Amino acid sequence: MQQSKYCLFIFLLVHLFAVADDGEFSLVKKGVWNASFVCPENTAAEVRAAVEYFNSIAEKCIGKPADISPAEIKGKGKILLKIEKRTLLDDDGFSIGFPDTGTMLITATERSLYWAFNHLLENFFGARFIFPYNQRDLYGGNDLNYYPRKTDISIPAKKIVERPVVNIARMTASGIRGWDKRWNAKESLPGIHFMMIDVFPVYKYAADGSWPSEIMPVINGKKFFPPKAKAPLPENKWLARRGYNAFWQPCWSNPRTVEIAVANILEILAREPDKKHINLDVNDMGGYCECAECRKQVGNKLNRLNFSDYSGLYWKWVDAIAGKVTEKYPDVIFHAIAYCEVTNPPDFVLHKNILPRLCFELVSLSDPEAGPERRKLLEEWALKAARLDFYDYVYSFEFYLLPRVYYTKHSGYLKELIRKYKLHAYYAASFGTFPDSGPNLYLIHKILWNDHTDVEKTVNDWCVSAVGPKAAPYLRQYYAFWEKYWDSAELKKTQWYLSVRNVYMNLGEKGTYTFALKKGDMSAQRKLLETVAALADTPKSKKRAGEILKFFEFSEDASKALFSELIQPDGTLASKEDALALLCSIPAALEAAKRMKTHPYAKYFTSLNQLEGWQLGNIGAVLPYLVDDGVKNELEKQIGDQNIPILYRSVFRVWLGNKPVNRIENGSFEEKSPYPKILFSGAPVETTSVKASDGTNSLRLYNSGFRWIIPAKPEKTYLVMFDTYLPKPSVEGRLRYRLSNALDNVFANHVNYRNIVLSSGKWETYCGVCKTFRPNKWAKYPDQLFLDIYFQKFDKGENVYLDNVRIYCLDELK
Repeated sequence: MQQSKYCLFIFLLVHLFAVADDGEFSLVKKGVWNASFVCPENTAAEVRAAVEYFNSIAEKCIGKPADISPAEIKGKGKILLKIEKRTLLDDDGFSIGFPDTGTMLITATERSLYWAFNHLLENFFGARFIFPYNQRDLYGGNDLNYYPRKTDISIPAKKIVERPVVNIARMTASGIRGWDKRWNAKESLPGIHFMMIDVFPVYKYAADGSWPSEIMPVINGKKFFPPKAKAPLPENKWLARRGYNAFWQPCWSNPRTVEIAVANILEILAREPDKKHINLDVNDMGGYCECAECRKQVGNKLNRLNFSDYSGLYWKWVDAIAGKVTEKYPDVIFHAIAYCEVTNPPDFVLHKNILPRLCFELVSLSDPEAGPERRKLLEEWALKAARLDFYDYVYSFEFYLLPRVYYTKHSGYLKELIRKYKLHAYYAASFGTFPDSGPNLYLIHKILWNDHTDVEKTVNDWCVSAVGPKAAPYLRQYYAFWEKYWDSAELKKTQWYLSVRNVYMNLGEKGTYTFALKKGDMSAQRKLLETVAALADTPKSKKRAGEILKFFEFSEDASKALFSELIQPDGTLASKEDALALLCSIPAALEAAKRMKTHPYAKYFTSLNQLEGWQLGNIGAVLPYLVDDGVKNELEKQIGDQNIPILYRSVFRVWLGNKPVNRIENGSFEEKSPYPKILFSGAPVETTSVKASDGTNSLRLYNSGFRWIIPAKPEKTYLVMFDTYLPKPSVEGRLRYRLSNALDNVFANHVNYRNIVLSSGKWETYCGVCKTFRPNKWAKYPDQLFLDIYFQKFDKGENVYLDNVRIYCLDELK
């Protein structure tokens, strides 16, 4: 007995020494792998894929991959993989242990095995995943990430245990798919508005139109039924739900809506046993049931967004479903969006498996008015739910002409969500693959994994990895300028900032956020980036510096094209000298706009087709100074410059009072008729004197489309102008207008202006030019000009005013 105890003591002693803190596991020595992977023949394909992933990156640092063998290789340490199955809440954790000095044991799930490998690659190989490239292949196939050469790698034989603080979902946009594993991203939840897939499946009901009558809503006094599918639904769920996941909601007051939903969900989970979540989001674009029982329960209550408050009905329905389904599937997560009419939390505590998603731009918490309101919303929801999801908006180059970064502020708010408001899932809307905003998304993922991440240390490390230690301080200074810019008092005076209380800041807006630039700002930033390029210490560092500079050049030209350093934050000019300077810089602005359109990455910017209209609107800042002879003479000089587009010169002539006959009769709506043809309208269109840009009247409208038809002559050029006024910023509302030639109602020669975000709080003028010419194969010239103006996707209560619709024949201008 004593001998057995003695042997046990020796075994424990030896084992303790094998994993002592000062022991090390040798992975690579003198450029040769000292350890190999042991992967038996029955190793799962996903596990082998993870090992290959590790090897593909390790090889860039070592020069060769680690061996993979079905058994231990004599004379080498072994890397063992223990793969476990876990729930969605716990499938991110991993451990790296050392049972003895010759063994590394990684315990993980198929998902978290990648995270364990990333831990090794970043902390011991020194790799940095700083330039995403897979989704858009921006760099001609070049891998611009940082892989330092290593000859010796040893890992302290001390057990490593990690799991993320945000554990259900971590994703920053679809643009990083193919790259997401490098950032420990977890795309475990579907997109929004997936009720028509997970609850009332289109695949079950749409083909034959067999939607259960009990679940269908009453809208505008009638029972609503979606149309039958005209063709077989596509296998792609995102495409299949189109046309069915908007403009209507189920009748939540009918008990059968719960029963049918539960039956469908149980059927889906039985068919897909690995499915870990169900999406219960409301459909998009309203369409809430107005039956007697729903209206009785909703009454006249409005929520904090001034929508009818359907939260009581909706969240009761969600809670009932979760309660019934979890009786059989206790680990399933139920994802539901707190959006528009269902933004408010319910007055009861939700089932613990329900994951409500809140949506707004996180950096709006810095606003003195929007911030407290949104924190109150977060606090209220944190009292009613066991966990929260957050849908953020961090768009940069795809919608913004300037590098948009908030490293310090955004990181602070993200940590606040984690520590105070039960954040367990996060999604940031962004295309995600552009280096213009530096480590923006990279940093977000670091914090989602570990909320104690040091922000400044991480940003500086990114800069050093990107351009080398000598150039890094100048790159950090460059990004610091933009951090300060987007949080400046000047920026908060711009038209763009008025949308701070929207779910997200206006996207596709005409660039008024550039008006906080001061004279000399862009040249100073160019000097910084040129210094970065000069000091970058390796060919790869210089390539990265060149890519960052390339994106900046687009921003630099944008500031010239929009006269950003001349125009004040409120959109005005400070003096007649600035008005004169703006007019004199028009040729340079036009050249800058041309360069923007031919920039190698211009195709990724979403609103470049609106640049012409933005320029014209900004040139209009000179109008108050046309009383000055010098300014007026310069504008006349520009009219005579044939290098300036005809649209611009025509508008300038109108500004100077040279107006031919308006071909639109009653374009200012001063008389009761004639009116344009109303193509559609979400509410009655009415004449009002509340707002007017010309005369005393305008049209007040809501989601309406109009058509004007005038006679047109061959080979003539027509200028269209009209004014709009939107009292407050709209999140989704858009303007679209089209000019077309026609003959016998057959259209040709379309000129389209699409997806325009209206400015708010002031009248805006929109322009377009169309020439009447004979299309190929037409025997005659068109003899009509059609003007169609559409206002779409505005929320309830978002009325737009339309006034001063004009069509001029430019050939009559003198």
